[in-house]
Amino acid sequence: MERWLFANFIAMIAYYKLYVRLRQAQLISKFSPKDIIEFSKAICKIKIRQVWYQAEVTQKSQKLFANIGIDYLT
Repeated sequence: MERWLFANFIAMIAYYKLYVRLRQAQLISKFSPKDIIEFSKAICKIKIRQVWYQAEVTQKSQKLFANIGIDYLT
């Protein structure tokens, strides 16, 4: 029970930080923290011949992450 409570606590902190960043960027009317999480799920790395590459990321996601100050793409 304590581990579950701790995990939920950490998740709520991360969710609120996303909310604050969206609000500061004045994007809260267009996107929710859940939308950011869904966009983040699409970002992945692939391994080709023992070298890791970042898979393609949509232009919309790149702009959104840049506007809210999240640097997933480096």
